[in-house]
Amino acid sequence: MAAVYANMQEILAALPAEYLIVDLWGVIHDGVYPYPGVKETLERLKQANKKILFLSNAPRRAQRAVETLTRMDISGEYYHFVLTSGEVTHDFVKKKYTSGSYYYIGPEKDAGLLADLPLTRTADAGKAKFAVVTGYDNDDSPYDEKKKDLDACIRHKLPLLCANPDFEVVRQNGVRVPCAGIIAAEYESMGGEVMYFGKPHEAVYNRARELFRNPPPEKILAIGDALETDIKGANGQGIRSVLVTCGIMAEKLGIEPGDMPAREVLKGLYDQEKIAATAAIPAFRF
Repeated sequence: MAAVYANMQEILAALPAEYLIVDLWGVIHDGVYPYPGVKETLERLKQANKKILFLSNAPRRAQRAVETLTRMDISGEYYHFVLTSGEVTHDFVKKKYTSGSYYYIGPEKDAGLLADLPLTRTADAGKAKFAVVTGYDNDDSPYDEKKKDLDACIRHKLPLLCANPDFEVVRQNGVRVPCAGIIAAEYESMGGEVMYFGKPHEAVYNRARELFRNPPPEKILAIGDALETDIKGANGQGIRSVLVTCGIMAEKLGIEPGDMPAREVLKGLYDQEKIAATAAIPAFRF
């Protein structure tokens, strides 16, 4: 039977861990506002001497994620590290491409991902060595918004670097926001080459463990709201995981955000998706 706990205090009693890998969107905040009780929970974890790494599939540099947390009054005293899929994408490009041009697919707010590198952004896919996708222009963008960009990339056989593998995220008001993973999956279906950076892929977990100075997996607990990224990624690394059900999974579980999911329904979801968390919790709170 799927294990469900009421709060983080119960989770840590059942699953002791010194190191916590915690998702941001869907656990800590919804991109705009923090979830209720988050700051108090982080304070309790700080008092318990837990080491916290925020691991996000945000398609931007880690410092941008830090700035978002600071605006929400979550300062660096409450966590130890922030790592994003955008940061891992940036580091890969920095090592692999020392010159040339790239084709950018995404909103202008994230166009600075590679701005400090000796590369040139081009609007001509025929002049690019690769393409990078960060997402859609707006929260309500149609799924085919970037079809012309993908057509241009496929004509020139560009490898596509996906800086956010998520398909969608959800705000606290229930609005679901499409992400770059949808665009990358479409490019693959067209026969294009895609490289993914972020959860559930291995490279981002290697970086996370390095920041933690490589503790054994049994000392780590991963906490996130998405089965396909947070939980699948943790499972692939042999790390215990906690599914937060107030985020993207609430609708599939048929619950209001913050409500306790029925164990039978949760098990049914695990069976359907063929991905199971070690435990579940309604929200990231004590």
